[in-house]
Amino acid sequence: MIGFYALGGGFGHLSRVATFIQHQKIEPLFKVITNNPNANRFFSENEIIYLKKGEIESKEILKNTIYKTLKTHLFNAFYIDVFPTGILGELSAPIFYNTKTYLLARRLKWESYLPYLNEASPYFEKIFVFEPLEEPHQSFLKKQAREIISVKLEYPSSTNEQIRRKIERLNRPIWLVVHTSDQKELELLWQHAQDIALVEQIAPQWVILSDQKLSLPNTVWILENENPQEWVPYANKIFSAAGFNTVQQLMPFASKSVLLPFQRRFDDQFWRARRFKEM
Repeated sequence: MIGFYALGGGFGHLSRVATFIQHQKIEPLFKVITNNPNANRFFSENEIIYLKKGEIESKEILKNTIYKTLKTHLFNAFYIDVFPTGILGELSAPIFYNTKTYLLARRLKWESYLPYLNEASPYFEKIFVFEPLEEPHQSFLKKQAREIISVKLEYPSSTNEQIRRKIERLNRPIWLVVHTSDQKELELLWQHAQDIALVEQIAPQWVILSDQKLSLPNTVWILENENPQEWVPYANKIFSAAGFNTVQQLMPFASKSVLLPFQRRFDDQFWRARRFKEM
């Protein structure tokens, strides 16, 4: 059985792991360890191992939880998303024994993550790198892996005839706002989008795709549990944050995308937004 470690806030870790599984054509049986209660949006219930809040309160508790999980499921391969020694520094070579470990690497704020490294970092059979890393981050990984390869994850755009017909009947621009997990950030993104509409003197049909709630007129479509990739091809302008998965999905639509980066402990959205603008 194959295990995946996808701990962290929001949907980014789950989305990347789900896309990687499809990209690499990894077949069941696999289990995804996560602290996100909404993981069933990406995986079936029998593919998920949920960690309770109390199990991620400290490095030692989380280390024991992961160790017990490894013993219970007897993984022969274990993929760690982003954090080489775990989100709290709880992962170390001894807990894996004969389990081959792999790393899915995106850009980290390496200085912020350094305190969570430990002296017994896992040695990886292979590291899959999805975007340019800071030099110290790259140097560390070179010492910790048998092989490092660059991979471009494919996020194919989806077509939805029902959405297309609905939009065509409107006969006016569609401006899309996409963000999840944080209402304050969604409000800032929404305000930013409105400001741009005012400057450009456009009155579009607003579509907000989010799991958060905003008190807005009925003329604004606020939709939950929608696949943004089905809306993006038909939108005239798209507003979102600068998380890894979002940027990857919006690359084919860069000319009509506006990114508003937000502060994260380990993820450098401001770097990613600058890079996206330069492409």
